[in-house]
Amino acid sequence: MSASYKKIDTTQPFKISVTTEDRYNPSAITIKIICWITPQYVDDYSKVIKRYSKRLKTLIYNNINRNVFDESRTIVIIDTADKMMNKNKPSYASFNITMYQHKPFKKLKSNDMLEELTPLCDLVMNQLQSYDDFKFSKSK
Repeated sequence: MSASYKKIDTTQPFKISVTTEDRYNPSAITIKIICWITPQYVDDYSKVIKRYSKRLKTLIYNNINRNVFDESRTIVIIDTADKMMNKNKPSYASFNITMYQHKPFKKLKSNDMLEELTPLCDLVMNQLQSYDDFKFSKSK
């Protein structure tokens, strides 16, 4: 098995990569959005992160191309140390979206797949920036 990796360039405050475990039979595609988040308010950040996760799952579910991906097998994970967050202190965050393809599998670096993934990434980034709980940046 040979993995495949593709970086998606953006001017937004996120670093984005798309990966698959098997470049020849890419059944699962993972979008990884990395950034630093700075809490803007004092709050229970665990609840805020759970709310973000639910909203992102809904966004992906409502916008995923069901001809290409199995929406019932889509996974959204937000990886951050929400228990250690403090107001105005940046924390590392990773937003991982794993989607499983229907057969026949499209290659990760194909134009068809990039046309599926790029607008989805834009939707997620725009959705994240629409929330006012955190400030997002590419670096600390």
